[in-house]
Amino acid sequence: MTPDLTPLLEGLPGRASVYAHNLDTGERLAIDADATKPTASAAKHFVLLTLADGVSANVLDPSERIELRESDIVPGSGVLRYCAPGLRLTLHDLAYLMMTISDNVATNLLLDAIGGPASVKRVLDAIGLVGAEVHQPIAFSANDVVLWASSTARALGESFALLAEPSDFGLEADVAHFCLEILRRHQHLERLPRFLPWNEHAIDFGVELPVTAYGKSGSYPGVCIDAGLFVTQKDRYAVAVMIDELTDSRSTSNGAGPELCAQVGRALYHAWGREEERGPSAEGG
Repeated sequence: MTPDLTPLLEGLPGRASVYAHNLDTGERLAIDADATKPTASAAKHFVLLTLADGVSANVLDPSERIELRESDIVPGSGVLRYCAPGLRLTLHDLAYLMMTISDNVATNLLLDAIGGPASVKRVLDAIGLVGAEVHQPIAFSANDVVLWASSTARALGESFALLAEPSDFGLEADVAHFCLEILRRHQHLERLPRFLPWNEHAIDFGVELPVTAYGKSGSYPGVCIDAGLFVTQKDRYAVAVMIDELTDSRSTSNGAGPELCAQVGRALYHAWGREEERGPSAEGG
């Protein structure tokens, strides 16, 4: 049953948009889901989709190496901004850095390699993601941090849903596989997945968990975003939470934005993702 999330939004010091789509039952939940908002780093998923599409079409080679130049350095999240120029990384390396630790330099290098915002728009238009757009490389002048990308919660959520059913969107299965293998390594887990039984390193130890989270978050002062695909033992569902005009700028787990995302993630998992608890009689004892 679709959960009622409206009580979670009461008293939020900001404007929230929420979209969720259960791919197995067809249920959808939408709260102001068609309002266009800044995405922060969550739009790096659009860059990943475009890279994967180019690799699938043999237009891009994931083993191609890009040299880091001093002029490529931009502030914000990631580690490449601290590395010396001359470092040469593959497109695949850059994709992992972009998605796992949200590296801004890696994102701009990839955006340039895939053909810029026009290439992202071509792919997003082809798969029908209306309202999603990457406008320009990431920069940090007065307004550029807001303008680099925007989306509706519906489009952002569906950009993850399509990975579960790629043929429905005209995508090749290998495009989805390329993205999922990277997205499951996302390390910023204090939002939607916070209360879920998920650990991005479990696969390395052969541990099977009841949920797998494939996501990408983003934030800067006044904005908090998280979105992803959640595959459980019961259902598969995609979620996007987008909050702007936040007066609480904390990006830590006790901030209003991350806390709302975490509560939404828990409510949806309890409604859609968790197997029903079985009593002693069901166990035969």
